Amino acid sequence: MAVWNVINHTELSSGNATLIDWTSISASYDHLCVVASPRGDNSGTIVSYKVQLNGETAATNYSYRNFYYQGSAVQYEAVSGTQATVAAYPRMPAAAAGADSFGMLQMWIPNYANTTNFKQVIAVNGCPNTSTSTNAFYLYYIAGMWSNTAAVNQITITASSDDFVQYSSATLYGINGAA
Repeated sequence: MAVWNVINHTELSSGNATLIDWTSISASYDHLCVVASPRGDNSGTIVSYKVQLNGETAATNYSYRNFYYQGSAVQYEAVSGTQATVAAYPRMPAAAAGADSFGMLQMWIPNYANTTNFKQVIAVNGCPNTSTSTNAFYLYYIAGMWSNTAAVNQITITASSDDFVQYSSATLYGINGAA
């Protein structure tokens, strides 16, 4: 039976913040899982945010693939090489979205402490449609890769533009006993 251990929970209780940064993550778990509920203060309806590992920003060390549903069509996005500076690029509601709507992210980093293989990021991300605009919602399936064999000891989640707003939250779990 899998055991979920809360490593850290962050909720913005007052004001805004540009990033959520977990450092010195112990290598004592089998896998990591992030569950987040963010909202941005950008003036748009939907805004992206970035997930980076171990402070890595080099474009050549990341790649990701997004399969997503927006409006009425399934779409695909593949980013690698000099354009990929993140392991995942999920979306969240912004200021023009319906009042008090927050997005969701469930992101797994399996075998994060392994020092033999590159690290995978597997995520489901959603933004609710709380406006009258047809394309104001997203459902993402994200597969990312960090081309580094180092154990993951830091996860940084950064708003791409502007900030995360008050009550945005994220929880980092260490999972043991899951295959």
